[in-house]
Amino acid sequence: MQKRSFRDKRIGKMIQNELSKIFLMDIKNPKIEDIVITNVKVAGDLSTAKIYFSSYNKVDLKEMKIELDKSKGFILSKLGLQIKLRKMPSLEFHIDDSLEYADRISRIMEKIHNDSERDY
Repeated sequence: MQKRSFRDKRIGKMIQNELSKIFLMDIKNPKIEDIVITNVKVAGDLSTAKIYFSSYNKVDLKEMKIELDKSKGFILSKLGLQIKLRKMPSLEFHIDDSLEYADRISRIMEKIHNDSERDY
């Protein structure tokens, strides 16, 4: 596995910040309005940017991914206006289920805590 360079991380953060603004201001699709960009990993050669997303609301993330893939051209054009790179990476959207996983762990811990209080 190749280590990410400082440049890759910096460009990933720039893309993440600009995507958040684009989704907040420019995207009017209700199926993706509750999106949260959790991470962006840019390839060293800038060929691709893996966009990890989730939502705080209970939405179908698979449906959200379909809508994101449909909007990829529009999103990329808006991104290109905000970030000046010699080569703009292609966007790949990936579901980040870490928020869901953390919520599930939290509920399990809460249940264990409540069960142990009843035992005393």
